[in-house]
Amino acid sequence: LLALVALPLALALALPLVLAPAAARAAHRATEARGALRAAATDPLAGVEDVLAVGGEGRAAARLEEAGTAMMRAQRRFAARSALA
Repeated sequence: LLALVALPLALALALPLVLAPAAARAAHRATEARGALRAAATDPLAGVEDVLAVGGEGRAAARLEEAGTAMMRAQRRFAARSALA
């Protein structure tokens, strides 16, 4: 009977310690992805004349979309990992 109580308690105490590093790595990746999204959004604005001169609107929009998708993916991973930890 004691083992039935002690095992879940031990798991409840040890599991967050085991899963926390993965959640921290996922948080770091989400932060990097957020920074990449900000850069993809602001870089074309800072050089809007150059972007327009070379017809780079499509490339800038594609880069922004890719960065947004990557950020969403990283945030989902972080949410899943932090929910477990």
